[in-house]
Amino acid sequence: MKPLSVIGSPINIGQPKPGVIKGPDAMRKHGLIEKLKERVEEVYDLGNLTFPDVGHDPPIKNMKNPKAVATYNKILSDKVSEERRKGHNVIVLGGDHSLGIGSVHGQIEAEKEKPVLLWIDAHSDINSPKTSPSGNAHGMPVAYLIEEMRNQLPEIEQFNWVHHSINAKDVVYIGLRDIDVGEIRTMKNLGVKFFSMQEVEEYGIAKVVKLALDLVDITKDRPIHVSFDIDSMDPIVAPSTGTPVPAGLTLREALYIAEVIFETGRMTVLDVVELNPELGTEADAKTTTDNTVLVVEHYFGKKRMGNLS
Repeated sequence: MKPLSVIGSPINIGQPKPGVIKGPDAMRKHGLIEKLKERVEEVYDLGNLTFPDVGHDPPIKNMKNPKAVATYNKILSDKVSEERRKGHNVIVLGGDHSLGIGSVHGQIEAEKEKPVLLWIDAHSDINSPKTSPSGNAHGMPVAYLIEEMRNQLPEIEQFNWVHHSINAKDVVYIGLRDIDVGEIRTMKNLGVKFFSMQEVEEYGIAKVVKLALDLVDITKDRPIHVSFDIDSMDPIVAPSTGTPVPAGLTLREALYIAEVIFETGRMTVLDVVELNPELGTEADAKTTTDNTVLVVEHYFGKKRMGNLS
């Protein structure tokens, strides 16, 4: 297995709940790095990125904190790109999901071949600033990554550095169950592939994962970027997150997805986002963090049957 770089990205300005900034260190305190070292020979914990104070940052074209969102994601993009150029796989520990802009952009910038994007989430995060009901950037990252959406994004100077993108056909969602009206229109117009919780119930998680990967990677040889929002899981499994939605993935389903992705041998970047240990009780935070760390372990080879080698 390739060396693994762990990047903490405590971005919290894409949504209004500040405790998400503590997500990276919460996962570390619950043994994430040590557990990864049991699976991967070379693990480099690069600590948390530091972000400058951008000063006055009023909304632009309905996006809140645009200067900070753009600045912080540029820093993350450069770091992910640097580590990928070394030949390392990468985990980005968030932080809110607005970091998806920088994480995916950084991978694309470093790759000879563009990755496919598996977005595991209760939400589709494909609002443009024009369609977003809230103006919160954690609901917009996919819009900034898809080539076909460029003409739908308002001109915001701070994002002029975002010049790498993927095509709508290279994106697939699993776990959706809370999508805004504007997002539904966008996804239908672009033909973005998705498997909501309705499809998970109807087909079962094994068929959903197979179909999802077949749709975006029929040749089965492209790098895979997984962006895993813990609110894809049911609040019983992950209560300490900013926008929980009932009836999500079970822990068993989340582990199965991770196991299948590991077996492909092609995952190069994993985002783990929206863990907020300040939400709920102390027991809620422990349950959420323990389950998140467990799922991450399975993306790197842990098996429920036990590892015999």
